[in-house]
Amino acid sequence: MVGPADVFAEAAKQLGNPRAYRVEVIGTEKGMIKGSSGLKLAIDETFETYKGRIDTLLVAGGPQIDEIVLNPALQQWLRTQAMKVRRIGSVCSGAFLLAAAGLLDGRRVTTHWNSSAKLAKEHLQTEVDADSIFIKDGNLYTSAGVTAGMDLALALLEEDQGRELALKVARQMVMFCKRPGGQSQFSAQLAAQTRSCR
Repeated sequence: MVGPADVFAEAAKQLGNPRAYRVEVIGTEKGMIKGSSGLKLAIDETFETYKGRIDTLLVAGGPQIDEIVLNPALQQWLRTQAMKVRRIGSVCSGAFLLAAAGLLDGRRVTTHWNSSAKLAKEHLQTEVDADSIFIKDGNLYTSAGVTAGMDLALALLEEDQGRELALKVARQMVMFCKRPGGQSQFSAQLAAQTRSCR
């Protein structure tokens, strides 16, 4: 959640307009969300109380995703929002929540490489690409892990504001200047490092 939010916050700063991108955290219940790192984030609204208009809805994964996907009210809310928003997507295991809502049926998607086989097995109507860092299929966007979520956010920013701003944001955040979505989740350098560590 934090990585993509930082990309959008930096874009708003670069544009000189704090309202250009306004990130709100919508949760399943009031209070705090505890991420996999232990970092706690405050919830702005719950999905049951949120009344605002959403342009881009990104569903983040997390340690409780296996429990959250079982919430039928949340699944219905996501189906309703999917018909209203300009674009919808997921970061990492957030894809499981979109899949549980039926939003990935017949679509080409990705998730973290370590969860791809599970997603494909549990959702046979979904074409899971275990290698891409992010995928756009119509107005549906899915991404692999945490940093791939930042790559996805840069791609969304480029769609909205153009390449120049996306590159400025990437430079400011000391990121690779926009990895293409089809790039492998496994870099050649990482594979070489892994082999040399054995």
